[in-house]
Amino acid sequence: MLAAAAELFAERGYPQVAMSDIAEAVAIGPSALYRHFRGKQELLHEVISTAFTALGVALETDLADGRAGLDTIAAAALEHRGVGVLWQREARHLEPERHEELRAELVAISGRLAAKISGTRVDLHNQQVDLLAWATLGSLISVSYHRVQLPRADYVRLLAQLGADVLATTFSAESGPAAASPSQVEPTSSTKDAVVSAAMQLFSQRGYHGTSVDDIGAVVGIAGPSIYHHFPSKPEVLLATIAEGERWLTDDLARTLAETTSPVEALNRVVRSFAEYALSHPDAMDVLIAETDALPSSEQRRVRKVQRDYINAWVDLLRDLHRLDNGPARIRVQAAFTVINDVARTPHLRGAPDIGPAVVAIASSILGLTVQAPVE
Repeated sequence: MLAAAAELFAERGYPQVAMSDIAEAVAIGPSALYRHFRGKQELLHEVISTAFTALGVALETDLADGRAGLDTIAAAALEHRGVGVLWQREARHLEPERHEELRAELVAISGRLAAKISGTRVDLHNQQVDLLAWATLGSLISVSYHRVQLPRADYVRLLAQLGADVLATTFSAESGPAAASPSQVEPTSSTKDAVVSAAMQLFSQRGYHGTSVDDIGAVVGIAGPSIYHHFPSKPEVLLATIAEGERWLTDDLARTLAETTSPVEALNRVVRSFAEYALSHPDAMDVLIAETDALPSSEQRRVRKVQRDYINAWVDLLRDLHRLDNGPARIRVQAAFTVINDVARTPHLRGAPDIGPAVVAIASSILGLTVQAPVE
């Protein structure tokens, strides 16, 4: 039941899955499912908690054992492959106390991993150890965000190597952006722009389904229905917020490819620029990652294609640089993306000193890059 629920929630999204769908997937009647779970909320909570517990048990291994310890954690992440999507995208549908329970579980897991890292990386201060713990977890659960298939032994070996690459990251003393999400809507040139800014913040904080047009109007200082003078529907407001991130992705990539002459130069540049954008626009990243499924199906497909094309460009550059097959290259690129996105969307990490160069260093380590100084 848990496996079927995890697959359906990850594939379709929590709002689009009924208890009857899960019952059908395991060939039982809905009443039989309700004998085990009181409802969808309890089932989603249990799916994510079970995955977190498995990761926690895997952490009983000793990182000082090298690859053996990382193999155990990587195997657990692969066994519960959907947990990244379920936590980052679907857990927001839980009641606040249920969500907080899961967040506390994840914080405890990260804390235990940080304690192990501190024993092997005595050269790092506490904030760097904490960052490496979260980044290691992010690199492992990044398998949630793609469908690449490899032989299991090869997959575990590659995921363990990703974890090792993260843990081997060398940090410089370079200063960089430590951006935080703005606490209020920035001044804009029009009411329409203000609606988009307010909606982006609210969709990030509460989710699309948890935000009404009245909520958006209250932030902007207009009546909720007045929003329809600027947008024909609430989905059009969501589309406008997503378009902000879309435009940046496509424009930055086009500029980079036009202005660079080698894969290593291009990759270094897009890693740095993407990290800076994500850290400076965490609300935009939240909406891009977590709310695209709320769009009409035709727009979902279009937006997903933009995102895939952007990632594919990174994959092509990495393949050219290291002569990798498509599968391993895609796994590494998605791991780098996931680490950057997770840091940008986690306030205590995003606000740490020198977080910009630190997260670039981790992503570069995952991609096998030598970190280059920014071009002035």
